[in-house]
Amino acid sequence: MKIFVSLIVQFILALCVSGVALAGPPAVFGTGIVGSVHDFSRASWNPEALSYKGEICNVCHAPHDGGRKTYKAGLLWNRQLSSSTYIMYDKSWSPGITHAQDSQPTGNSKLCLSCHDGSLAIDAFGSYPGTGWRMWDENTNKVIPRFKDAAGSLDMHGTHPISVTYAAPGGGTAKGFKPATNTWPGGLTIADTLQNGKVQCSTCHDVHDTPGEVVPGTQLLRAGLTAKQGGASALCLTCHDK
Repeated sequence: MKIFVSLIVQFILALCVSGVALAGPPAVFGTGIVGSVHDFSRASWNPEALSYKGEICNVCHAPHDGGRKTYKAGLLWNRQLSSSTYIMYDKSWSPGITHAQDSQPTGNSKLCLSCHDGSLAIDAFGSYPGTGWRMWDENTNKVIPRFKDAAGSLDMHGTHPISVTYAAPGGGTAKGFKPATNTWPGGLTIADTLQNGKVQCSTCHDVHDTPGEVVPGTQLLRAGLTAKQGGASALCLTCHDK
């Protein structure tokens, strides 16, 4: 027994010397899609959770389209896209936006909104028609547009502009913005996280919780919001020169 206790003590001391934290998990970035907030393999609304336990990717992506043509949305997409009309956060709302912006969400922002605008069933993917279970039912805080106008358009004025050209896409400077060569904490440049030179949802969020690219304890953010998360307002100040 004494020998066993001695070995345990030596093991703990070795951990302390090596710098491994014993009070909790080490302060690291994302740990990958498995177990992340986008791991739906055990979600109660996922029809594949019972049939194919552990299957994660098919909720959003499919290696073969099956003739449904959802792949045309890009990234082997496996979901219907929303037909909602959006009121964009644009230059009419903020005169500081002087660069090109799409009139409606484009690129991978459109993919994100196929769940996060709350208009479509989140259990409708692949050959599954869905039961009507929407993001509103899952968690209203996860719905991106919070309001609809009288015509039913989804109001995006309460969220950061998307589908808008970055002010300094070529690496140069522009008033109020840092060059696109500036880096996120994980090492990627701003330019790396633009899509065709435009700010999209994926500029600030890494949906796959990629190791080294996501700050733990955040909504899959590439930089923290607080000093405890690695930098006060680092998410904003990576791009905005304030």
